[in-house]
Amino acid sequence: MWGKIKEKIMLSIIAVAIISLIIGVGLFFASQSSEPEFRNKVEKIIYERKNKSPKYILTLPDRIRRPSAEQASAEPTAPRPAETADDYVREVMAGTPNLSKLPDVSNFKPLPQVEVDTSLEAEEGGLRLPRIADNGDKAWIEYSAEPEAVAPGFFKVAIVVKGAGLDRRTTNAVIDKFPSQIALSFSPYGPEIKPLINKSREKGHETYVDLYLSSKDFLKSDSGPLSMSITASQTENFARFHKSLNLAAPISGIVINRGIADEGSRPRIIELLTDVRDRGLAMVDATGEDGVNQAEVKGLPRRHADIVIDEDFSRANVRQQIDKAEVLAQKNGAVVIAVAPKPIVLQELYNWVQTFSPQLSYEQMKAQNVQEAEHPFALVPLSSVITE
Repeated sequence: MWGKIKEKIMLSIIAVAIISLIIGVGLFFASQSSEPEFRNKVEKIIYERKNKSPKYILTLPDRIRRPSAEQASAEPTAPRPAETADDYVREVMAGTPNLSKLPDVSNFKPLPQVEVDTSLEAEEGGLRLPRIADNGDKAWIEYSAEPEAVAPGFFKVAIVVKGAGLDRRTTNAVIDKFPSQIALSFSPYGPEIKPLINKSREKGHETYVDLYLSSKDFLKSDSGPLSMSITASQTENFARFHKSLNLAAPISGIVINRGIADEGSRPRIIELLTDVRDRGLAMVDATGEDGVNQAEVKGLPRRHADIVIDEDFSRANVRQQIDKAEVLAQKNGAVVIAVAPKPIVLQELYNWVQTFSPQLSYEQMKAQNVQEAEHPFALVPLSSVITE
């Protein structure tokens, strides 16, 4: 009996061994068949051994299709030359407006005050700062352009270019080639601002100075040593503000740029705007937000910019903002636009302004057989839409 059991055990062991051998041989040949066949050195470089994975991925061009009979009989087109770095630069430059090619404005009228009125400034701590004159004259009025009459049915458009003075070529283009009703607000960081301010005023442009609030991303970016700071003392902020005003040139007021103007910083902003008022200056809020607008200061000459273009400088966005400006002007009677001095923005504004209909008298309209203005918008000085 024991012999039979022993015989069955041996048969079972042999059967299991044979089955294991068959499975092992099958797996071996299966793995061998999936191993990539290295037909050349490139394949040896590309593939890992034992079929683990590709070490590199090569993107090959699409299979070239043979041309049809009709295509083969057609005249061959000249191959496009390879684009070089110079070609790319020329293509970019071709898409960038050249403001210097615009014609100079010839019908400008200098502002009443081109130079500083000494009665409107005083020395404080070694700085020459604006003040209200003894007779009550204020800089925002005395340094402004003379009011212009606007024909009935026309809508007012006031434009201020902020950040002027940093790029002298662009600034000079605005001064020489853009209508005199367009105001310029100069950056306190610009070199030799005074001659540019005087030149602007000779060409009829009102002049302001930029004020920078503390950057919203102040841990990564900074608006510079003359900007307001939420981490500095208010005494330091006033010192920075007064340095920005120390231009020895006539300015009508300040243009506030984007930055922190939340509820926590509002008391500081109110103190700052109170100083602006007490110096006889005006304030234009070009932040594009409501923070500064909510800082109320009684008697402060101010205006909130309806349209601010200082972030997205694509043509599509600029044209969209211009369309929005027309709607606001027709709705409210006037619109204020503040823009950064970027060539694309300025070129689009220039083209838009050229479409404004001339303001004709009734007799002129009758003589020219004009029933109504096609594009009834009128450029006006910035000061004419500021209220005290």
